Amino acid sequence: MTFREYLTEAAKCFITNKRTHRRGQAYWNTLELHRKDLADKIRATKIDPYYRDERVPDFIDYLKDKWNQ
Repeated sequence: MTFREYLTEAAKCFITNKRTHRRGQAYWNTLELHRKDLADKIRATKIDPYYRDERVPDFIDYLKDKWNQ
């Protein structure tokens, strides 16, 4: 999966589940499904967006930088 494909799928997850998922939760759940390696590095850090949507921009910046490494 490319980074662009991840972003598209995460956005779809949020739109589909917005009654039950916050934006950060949707982006996190999608990452964990497709790139557990990156999710494990981010879990419980200052950029983990699961509980705090305001962290999504920093989370996405980090992923963009690390996706192909």
